[in-house]
Amino acid sequence: MIKHLIFDFGGVFLYLEGENRAVHYNLHKLLNIPEEKAIELWKEHKEGLMIGTETPEQFLMRMGSYLGISINVDEAHEKWKQLNKMEKDKIDWVLVDYVESLKKNYKIHMLSNVIGLDSGVSDWINAINKNFDNIYKSFEIGHKKPNKEAYLHVLEKIKAKPEECVFVDDIQKNVDAASDLGIGGILYTDLEKLKKDFGTIGIIL
Repeated sequence: MIKHLIFDFGGVFLYLEGENRAVHYNLHKLLNIPEEKAIELWKEHKEGLMIGTETPEQFLMRMGSYLGISINVDEAHEKWKQLNKMEKDKIDWVLVDYVESLKKNYKIHMLSNVIGLDSGVSDWINAINKNFDNIYKSFEIGHKKPNKEAYLHVLEKIKAKPEECVFVDDIQKNVDAASDLGIGGILYTDLEKLKKDFGTIGIIL
């Protein structure tokens, strides 16, 4: 029996733009380098940020040294926060309302790969967060998707068996990793497909 629904955030609730949407931390703007170079840097150097072994300040200091440029870390950190402040119109509020309607029958959780970058407290962010019984961020739990430890951490914390859970993500490899552990996996593309997929496995409002 399904008791827990676990959602990704970016690419599901939050619209991420562009072909390289997985690289959504605006490093090219922050460091004044070509976007291609920023993507290359991100892929090569993001690991510590993603699992919380490196702070954004430490990362910026390291990038300055790596690129041979002078960076005022405090100023760069503040600018980085502003560049990544979530805009209200980038949130799928129809999906938020739908998830809220599921709360009466299921426990709702979030598992997101995210760095420790405070994007600013928004008046409306609680309208999203209130719908989740638990929020698990990779930099806080020390594990990121698709590594199995991230999913096992959530299962342990919510005291659930894999077969009691369904995981929703917009990236196939993350869905596959959940499925490999016995968690029901759904690839998110849009709300209508999600409703159909939920109906197929018996998730009801």
